Amino acid sequence: MNKLQLAACSVLVAGMCSCLSGNGSSDADSRNNEKLEELNRQFEAGNMTASEYNKKRAEILEATGRDNKEFFGSVGGHQYVDLGLSVKWATCNLGAGKEVGSGEFYAWGEIQPKSRYNWKNYALSKGSDHMLTKYCSESIYGVDDKKSLLEESDDAASANWGKKWRIPTSAECDELKNGCTWVWTNDYNGTGVAGRKGTSIKNGAVIFFPAAGFRLDDKLSGAGELGYYWASNLDKNDNGSACFLYLDGSSLVTSSYFRMGGLNIRPVVVK
Repeated sequence: MNKLQLAACSVLVAGMCSCLSGNGSSDADSRNNEKLEELNRQFEAGNMTASEYNKKRAEILEATGRDNKEFFGSVGGHQYVDLGLSVKWATCNLGAGKEVGSGEFYAWGEIQPKSRYNWKNYALSKGSDHMLTKYCSESIYGVDDKKSLLEESDDAASANWGKKWRIPTSAECDELKNGCTWVWTNDYNGTGVAGRKGTSIKNGAVIFFPAAGFRLDDKLSGAGELGYYWASNLDKNDNGSACFLYLDGSSLVTSSYFRMGGLNIRPVVVK
């Protein structure tokens, strides 16, 4: 954790202590506060993953009788973390079994991974970014259907994890970016996996995004250095591109990328 993250955790713990003591703190309350402080120390030292930290912290909060707003749970067998934002975020990438896994890569609007990613085999065009067959608001790019947001049938998260899950919008990606403090790590909890770790400024919950790279044609690029995560809406200025969340060692931003490219997906579930 950096100093800002530690300060946030300290405020959260101190706030809970103050709230409990105002009602006449008991020995049980004190023990729970000590558990929270020790949990923060263990996570700071890198002795547990974000998922383990989130789960244990939620259990301690529940023991105090404080509402944790479903801080940690699952939908359809897939785990989420509640960062105090408008949606709950999955703890791992689509196609990954753990938070450090890269998962599968998908072209925007396709629901299955493949071995090559190019315009020739992109399902929603006839071979180029100016021959689009769906999700097009300007005739110069193809069939003008005025659609700019992925429908459920073309959402890989919904297709693979169930209808309650979906790909986040670019606005939700911006909310995630602004709702957490972020730090880059080259070796997340001793796993050897690089990426960005976010700590919610609202409730202290933690999430990790591996830098798994991206795929063009049959090549993987940027693994260990870059992270590309699809959003569900088109680039307003270029129908051949869609929005995505980008991360590297120095930044976390929303931008746009060619729809036919193979990017990761981090699903969300509506509260």
